[in-house]
Amino acid sequence: MENRQPNVNFATSEDKQENWVNIKKPTPFGQTPASRLLHSTNKPRLHPDDLPRLQSLLKKWLHVSRVSPLFGYSPTCLKMYSQMLSAHLQAEQRKGVPVEMGEHHTGHALLSIFPGLAVTGKESEAVCIQVFKKESKTKQKIVWEGVLCCTDADVSLLASIPAEFTCLPLMLWYGPKGVGMQVAGWLQKTFDCRVGTLTLTSQDLAWMVTLWIMNEGKATNCTELKWTAPTEVKEGLTISMSIHPTDALQLWECIHMGGNEVTMQEVSNFMNGIESHFYNHFHIILSAMSLAYIGTSAACAARKGKIKLICQKTIVVVVEKMVEMVVVVVD
Repeated sequence: MENRQPNVNFATSEDKQENWVNIKKPTPFGQTPASRLLHSTNKPRLHPDDLPRLQSLLKKWLHVSRVSPLFGYSPTCLKMYSQMLSAHLQAEQRKGVPVEMGEHHTGHALLSIFPGLAVTGKESEAVCIQVFKKESKTKQKIVWEGVLCCTDADVSLLASIPAEFTCLPLMLWYGPKGVGMQVAGWLQKTFDCRVGTLTLTSQDLAWMVTLWIMNEGKATNCTELKWTAPTEVKEGLTISMSIHPTDALQLWECIHMGGNEVTMQEVSNFMNGIESHFYNHFHIILSAMSLAYIGTSAACAARKGKIKLICQKTIVVVVEKMVEMVVVVVD
């Protein structure tokens, strides 16, 4: 890697608390894996008609939630589920529960199959949940949307789940949190599951930036990294770094032993290389801070459980890596 000085920004900001159901995130299968596959052995079965729906997920910040297996779910009952969720939202609004639909507006919900995110033929088809509000007698607007999926989940995981359960562990959604809480509550009540936000650790983000860099092909955008200092050191201190795509690739090629498997040690060495390069210029120990944000040509992710999909060609790759982060093993 060239001795190029990184593009760095120092900033302070107040870290606001978010009111949302939070579940302490276990790492996949109860522990951090020693290695992960760089590329899936399954190729996405994309149809041209799937692309418009996939594009609807692009370039917007999506909240990431994890969902335990759904009991009694059936893809043949989506019309009935739509009616049930619509009735639930309307009942909550009549009780005076704020669902952020706007005054005097009732919510209408629609559940449908979301194509393009099932790649093996063994996992369940992804499901899209949309909540609308009426703007007039003839016009309605989407105010909340979420997609539940199980993209390229581990076959042994799927085989371990009883037949009465359906594994859709990842939910990506955007829209008002009040609506999101009502949808999550309905899912939990209807399918005897648990829904919670995903808080990404520094280690999770390190895995993501490594895997995404190597899956984005010929990258044109710089890799963006942000670290935050412990509040007892200096509240709100953030250090931002931009890494030229050529430098990131050269560093990885010096570390990776080859093949389709990426080890935890390689991820650690990659991050150590970046932190050492930074220390040589600024004499700041980044490892004493927390990695809070990553940005690549494929996607961006933040510690508070948010993700932005950037590139259409890598949507499935990014989503399958997110599924790895949230899978829940059912005994």
